[in-house]
Amino acid sequence: MKKLLRRVAAAAVLLSASATTGNVGPAIARSSQPFAFHASPASNIEVLRPAKGQSLKAFAASTKGKYKWVVNAGFFNPKNRMPIGFLRDDGQHIDSIHLTSSRSALGIFEIGEQRFASIDRVLHTKSGKIYYRITSGYDWKKAIEAVQGGPRLVQDGKVVFGTQEHREGFKPDVLKGANRRTVVGLDADGNVMVLVFNKDIGLKDAAEAMKRKNAVHAFNLDGGTSTTLIEDGKLRLYSGRYPPVYLAGRK
Repeated sequence: MKKLLRRVAAAAVLLSASATTGNVGPAIARSSQPFAFHASPASNIEVLRPAKGQSLKAFAASTKGKYKWVVNAGFFNPKNRMPIGFLRDDGQHIDSIHLTSSRSALGIFEIGEQRFASIDRVLHTKSGKIYYRITSGYDWKKAIEAVQGGPRLVQDGKVVFGTQEHREGFKPDVLKGANRRTVVGLDADGNVMVLVFNKDIGLKDAAEAMKRKNAVHAFNLDGGTSTTLIEDGKLRLYSGRYPPVYLAGRK
């Protein structure tokens, strides 16, 4: 009996350590479930950017008491840390590398004293023009917060990953590869949902996982070595790179 208790205790320590450091322990590696799932109302969603020269550890600590969860946002150039795609923070456009085709984006909009979230395809050109589909009914030039990624995984409650229309200009090697993932979506009540995977997983599997969480719309954010998760000020998952932009849910 004592030997059995020691084995159980050892397994618990291993699982706790892997959740804290972001390393994939055996108990997690065998699971197809996401490492973390969070959902927050649109009114609690913010885009965060670490201060210049601030370490990831210090940035994580600065979120304690303010944010329930923080995850990496869209893609960026690792050489100069410049974000890629459409990006807005606190009602202001943030300089970024422009795309040549529209891709999925999450926007937070304010109407009166209420905030709403929407996912749509957006293209922000070098000339400053912003093109977007009218399906959401929101003016993306007035988004309070916005991040962009891709490709689209779920639309109108259906998995659409892999269809020609929803590839959004990504190359086949990106679409077919397996990596750690950060995925964002919306449920039927307009809550913003995030799934974080700390094991290599294909985008089709990530899409199916979002559908099981009842996502109406969902798309892929940056992943691989950019996959990052902070919970209550603690760095739960770090994969190697320090992204310049994050999506967060306030407490």
